[in-house]
Parts: sequence; structure tokens; C-alpha cells
Amino acid sequence: MRILIIDDNKILNYLLTRFLQKEGYQVENVFDGESAMKRLVTDDFDVVITDYRLPGFSGLDILEKLSEEHMKKIMISAYANSIISEKARMLGARVVEKPFSNEKILEMIV
Repeated sequence: MRILIIDDNKILNYLLTRFLQKEGYQVENVFDGESAMKRLVTDDFDVVITDYRLPGFSGLDILEKLSEEHMKKIMISAYANSIISEKARMLGARVVEKPFSNEKILEMIV
């Protein structure tokens, strides 16, 4: 299973990447919305995990691009209010607030 992690917090991105790799997933990561959009055009992923606040495009912008895609979508955020969370859910994403446990993300992927 191929997973793309999109988060500008390099430490969180790295730790989540390492955790999921140890769980046996093929994980790639980017740190901004523009890089994410480019990767999503050229590569296929089974799961996309995106932060809400990103340089360039927001997590919601990315989810809008993926709204017709049949992949698991997860949005993580420390800033997601009920309106943002509802928009993400309408775009087919599950929402988890920071801080979160790695196990919570794993539950959402499986």
C-alpha cells in the first residue's frame, strides 16, 4: 500500500513516515501543497494523509482535487474547527486533530 504524507512539520512528517514504514507500508512524503499536487498528478497512492495548514495549497485544496479519487483520505490539523472538519468529511476524508497517536492513524488506514 502506497501512502503520501503531506505536512510541513518536518519532525512530525518524519516520525509518521518511519512509523508507517515499520508497519510495512511504502511511504513517501512532501512538505507543501504545491509539491503534493505535483506528486498526485504523476503518482498513484492508496492513502493520502494531509495537514490542513500547508504552504501553497491547503489540505482542503488537496482533498478537493482528490474528491473523485477512490483512495483513503485523512486530514490532520491542530486548527480544524467544525466547519473545516465538515468540509473535509464531505470531500471523503476522515479528520483527526493534533496531537494524535500513531495508532489512531493506523486505525484509519486499515
